[in-house]
Amino acid sequence: MLSDLRIADVKRSALRGTFIALALLTAVLCTKKATDPGDEKLKEEFQLKGSISGTVYDAATDSVLSGVAVTSDSGGYTSTSDSLGEYSIPDVAGRTYTITFTHAHYYDTTVDSVAVAIDEDVTGIDAYLRPRPEFFRGTIAGTVRDAESAAGILGVSVTADSGGYTTTTDSGGDYTIPDVIPATYTVSFTHGCYFDTSVSSVVVALSADVDGIDAVMRKNPTCFTGSAAGIVMDSVTRTPLSNVVVGTVPGGYTGTSTAGGAFLIENVPFGMYSISASVNHHSNVVESVTVVAGDTAQVDTLWAVRQDVLQREITGQITGNTGEVYRIEATIIGDLIDSTNPVVRNLTWLPVSKAYSGNIFVPEDGTVWTAEVRIYDDQDRLVAYQSMAFDKGAASVAMPTMDAENAKPRLEAGADTTVSIGDDVHLHAAAVDSFTEDGLRPDPGIQTVLSWEWAIGGTGVFAPAAADTTIIAPMSPQEYVCVVRVTDDEGNQAVDTTVVTIVEGIPAISAGADTTVSVNDSVHLHGTGSDSHGSIVEWAWDVDADGTFEPVGADTSFVAPPAANASLLCVLRATDDDANIVYDTVSVTVVLDAPAVNAGADTSVRMGDIVSLHGTAQQTYGTFTSWEWAIDTGSFKVVSSGDTDITMPDYYIPSYPCRLRVTDDDGNARVDTVVLTVGYQWEVMGGTGVSTNEARSISVESDPRQPEELHVCYVDGYSAGRVYDKEWNGAAWDAYGTQPISESGNTLAGLALTLETGCGGGSCVPYETPYVGYVNEGAWDSAVVKYTTGWTRIGDAMHAGSGSYCMGLGIEAISASSVYLAFIDLSSKNYLNVYTGGTSTPWSLAGGSPVDSSVWNLAFDMESGMIGGDNIPHIAYLKRDGDNAYTCTVKKYSSSVWTTLGSS
Repeated sequence: MLSDLRIADVKRSALRGTFIALALLTAVLCTKKATDPGDEKLKEEFQLKGSISGTVYDAATDSVLSGVAVTSDSGGYTSTSDSLGEYSIPDVAGRTYTITFTHAHYYDTTVDSVAVAIDEDVTGIDAYLRPRPEFFRGTIAGTVRDAESAAGILGVSVTADSGGYTTTTDSGGDYTIPDVIPATYTVSFTHGCYFDTSVSSVVVALSADVDGIDAVMRKNPTCFTGSAAGIVMDSVTRTPLSNVVVGTVPGGYTGTSTAGGAFLIENVPFGMYSISASVNHHSNVVESVTVVAGDTAQVDTLWAVRQDVLQREITGQITGNTGEVYRIEATIIGDLIDSTNPVVRNLTWLPVSKAYSGNIFVPEDGTVWTAEVRIYDDQDRLVAYQSMAFDKGAASVAMPTMDAENAKPRLEAGADTTVSIGDDVHLHAAAVDSFTEDGLRPDPGIQTVLSWEWAIGGTGVFAPAAADTTIIAPMSPQEYVCVVRVTDDEGNQAVDTTVVTIVEGIPAISAGADTTVSVNDSVHLHGTGSDSHGSIVEWAWDVDADGTFEPVGADTSFVAPPAANASLLCVLRATDDDANIVYDTVSVTVVLDAPAVNAGADTSVRMGDIVSLHGTAQQTYGTFTSWEWAIDTGSFKVVSSGDTDITMPDYYIPSYPCRLRVTDDDGNARVDTVVLTVGYQWEVMGGTGVSTNEARSISVESDPRQPEELHVCYVDGYSAGRVYDKEWNGAAWDAYGTQPISESGNTLAGLALTLETGCGGGSCVPYETPYVGYVNEGAWDSAVVKYTTGWTRIGDAMHAGSGSYCMGLGIEAISASSVYLAFIDLSSKNYLNVYTGGTSTPWSLAGGSPVDSSVWNLAFDMESGMIGGDNIPHIAYLKRDGDNAYTCTVKKYSSSVWTTLGSS
C-alpha cells in the first residue's frame, strides 16, 4: 500500500523542490478512499514538521529545573529539560496538543491547547512545577536555658506538634530536629524538674534550616530543695524554747525546736519564704528567707511566747486581676500583742470563688485588734492591702472586698496631644502609690519611692527618665506613641500610654484685604497669621511681586507710584520655626482721586449783609492740603477750611460769583462756584399785630429812601368794615392816628395807600403824610383821606357817581395839592382824577378816560420825577377778550394825552 511509504528520511529541501513528487502524491491520494485509516497518518508523514520548546521552573524558587520529562498527549513526542531547564520536541506534526511535565520530586502539571501549524516552531511553552514537601525537608534547632542561671539544660524533650518529630537537648541545652517536612509547628519543651513551655508559629520552609527556636524554662521547686535552720528564744526569759513548731510561708514546711531551741526545716523547695513559730506559740516573722537548692539557709532568731489564745476565722473577697494573687497573709495587731512581733498567718486562696479564708489567733484577755490582709504576687511583691478593726465579740472577721492590685502605683501618662514636626514635646506623667491614699494604712516598711522609664516612639525599649521629660518631635508627620512605666520599691509596675500626633503645622496667614489708594499715597501693609503648633519666626514682603522679599516684619509701608490706573501685587511670606513657608497676596490699585468740591447752593442775599460761605469737599483716598476762595472777580486767597465770611455790596448785583478751590495731597485741584444775587429780601416785619381778624383789602406803601417808613392800610371785616392804617416802628405795628380811617358800615371794593413824597425841585424830602383812597360800595361813595393830625377827607365832590362799582383803584400823592386817583367805574366810565386843592372843583378828569368799561382790573402808579420834577401817571389794566383770553395794557399820561407803552 501507498500508506506504507515512508519519507521521513527525505530531506525537506528536496521535498520543497520536487514538484513531480508532489503531483504524483496528489494523484495517488485522489485515488484513495476517504475512509481509509491510513490517510491521516499518511498526511502527517508527508507534512512539513514543526517543533515545541520552552523552559521548566521550580514554582517555589523561580529557578530553572532540569530532568523534567516533557510528553505530548498524542504522537508519542517526548523530551527532557536540560541543566538550563530548557527542552525542545522536534518534528511535531501540525495539530493541537496537551503537554505534560513530570518529575519525581514535583507535582505534575500540564499546558493545554498548544497549537502547532504545519512547518511552525512553537516556543515559550513554559511550566512551573510545585515541589513535593517530603522531598525538601528542613530542620529546627535552638537552645534551652534555665530561667535563673541562663545555663543550658540537659535532657529537655523537644517535640513538634505534628509529624512525630522529637529530640533531646545535649549538655549545653542545644537541640536539632532533622528531616522536618515544611509546615508551621508549635514546638514544646518538657523536663521533669522544670515547668513546661512552648514556642508557637515556627515556620519551616522548603529545605530550610530554622535556627534560634530557643526556650527559657523555670525550675520546678519540688526538684530543687534545701533547708532552713535557726533558733527559737523565749521573748520574756530570753532562754531557748523547745518543742516549738516553726513553719514556712508559703508551703507550710515545718520543723520542731530541740531542747536547745534549734530547729531545722528540711526538703524545702528553693525560693523565698517567711518563717515564724506556729501552733500555740506566737513569734515575730523573719521575712525574705531565701532557700537555695542543696543548701541550708540560716534564719534570724525567732522570739516567741506561748499564750492562751482565741481562734477566729478570717474571710474576704478579691476583685480585679486575681491572676496576680500568689499568697495571702493576715497580720494581727492590737491588745496584748507585741507590736514588734505581730501575729502573722497565711490564708488559703480559693481562685474559683475569688475568696480567701483562714484562722487567726488573738490573746484571750484582749478586747480590740486590727486585721491587716496583704496579697503578694509570684515575685513576692506586695500588690494589695486591706485592714479592718474587730473586737472580742466578733465570732469571725469578714474583711471588706479589695482589689487584687490596689497597692500598685496608679499612673497617668497625660492627655494625647498634637505638635508640629521638630517641636519640643514636654511629656508629663503623674503617679501615686496606693499606700499613700486615704483609707489605707501604709505599711511602715513600704516606701513610696518610684522609678520612671519611658519608651519613646513605639519602640518598646524603655530607658530611665524622669516623670517629666522632653523629646524632639520627628521631622515627618506621624502618630508617635510614648509609653511610661513606673516601678515602686515593691517592684510593682504600672504602664500608661500617650499619643503625640506629629503634623506639619503650616502657618495660616493673611496679607489683608485688597485695597485702593491714590497716587503718591503712603500705603500701609498689615499682615497677620498664626501657627497652631509653633511660631512664625520671619515675615517678609515682596511689594511689587518681583521675587525679591524683604524681611521687614508683618507690617510695612511704601509710597504708591505717581501713575494712576496701576495695580500692584504685594506678596507676604511667613516662615515658621519648622521652616514651613506660606504665602498670601494683597492687590493695591492706584487711582487718581481728585477732590469733589461743592461751594454750596446758589442763593439770594441782601445788600450789605455779612454772608457765611460754607464749602465742602470729599475724597476717598488722601487728604486736602489747601482751601482757597476767590470772591467775584478777585483772585484766590488761602483760607483754613471751606468756611469763610464776606460782606455784600450795598447795591443790587444780579450775579455775584464766589469760587472755591481745593487741592489734595497729590496736587489735584478742583473748583466749584456758588452764585449770590445781591438785593432786597422778603422778610416778615413785626409778625402778628397787623390784624387779628379778617383782612379783606390791604395796601402797603413805603419811602424808597427810608424803607423803615412803612405803612399798611387794610379793611378789617370783623370790625364792621373799619379801615385802619398802621406804621411799622421797627419793633411793632402802631395804629396811625387815634381812630380808624372810616367807621363801620364800609363794604370796600377798592383800597389804595400812598405817602406824600414831598419831591420837587430835584430833591425829595419825606413828609410821611399818608393818603388813603377807597370805594365804599355800600354807600356808593369814593373817598380820599389824608392824615395830618387826624384823618381828613379831601375834596367835596364825589369822584365816582352813585352806583359806581370799582374794579381797581390806585392813588399817588405828589404833594398836598397834587393827588392822583385812578379807578374803573363799571357803571359809568373810567377815570383818572386829579386833586388840585381847589375848593369848587377839587377833582378833575385828567385826559379823559384811558380805558373802556370792559376792563377787569387796574393798577396805577406815578413816575415820581425826582429829577426834573416831572410827574407822569402810568396805568396798567387787564381787558377780557374772550373766554380765558385777556390782554394786559400799559399806558402813560403825558401832555394831556394817554400813550400806550405796550400790551401783552
